Amino acid sequence: MIGVKLPVVADLRVQKFKILKKAVKKLEKDGIKEALSRNGITPVDEAVIMLKILVTSIFFRLELSYFVEELKKKKAQKTSECV
Repeated sequence: MIGVKLPVVADLRVQKFKILKKAVKKLEKDGIKEALSRNGITPVDEAVIMLKILVTSIFFRLELSYFVEELKKKKAQKTSECV
């Protein structure tokens, strides 16, 4: 069976997306960054971005590779709109 993969669209008016936004924001806290650094995970800023992507991918119940491709598509669309 071939599965159809839908584009990722987050509606920040929906409660579950508000919860996701709060969870992802927590990853930016200094305590999280200090814990990453203390455990030898560097560069910290890249690790935080990777964790955000992982958490969001899990939240949407999507394969990580598919989610990353969706992010790349969104970025390409935004840059083409700005030109």
